[in-house]
Amino acid sequence: MPPPVRAVRGEALAIHGPAAKGDALKVEAAIRGGVNINGVDLGSFTALHWAAMKGHLTVASVLVANKAKLTPKDKRAKTPID
Repeated sequence: MPPPVRAVRGEALAIHGPAAKGDALKVEAAIRGGVNINGVDLGSFTALHWAAMKGHLTVASVLVANKAKLTPKDKRAKTPID
């Protein structure tokens, strides 16, 4: 399996921050703007990891509806659904 695509800092901030804060509108805007929905931050977390860890079900639903991968592993070897 290929390694996850690392998000550049601007991309990570554009989608990871709003996902962690539960801001579905900003997540949707980032997706429409072409941000890599499966990009990872320095902890190897995707936006879906953040939404799931923080309990933001609406954001998680938006991400999954837009084809966010369910199985990427972070540095702890956890997927967003673990």
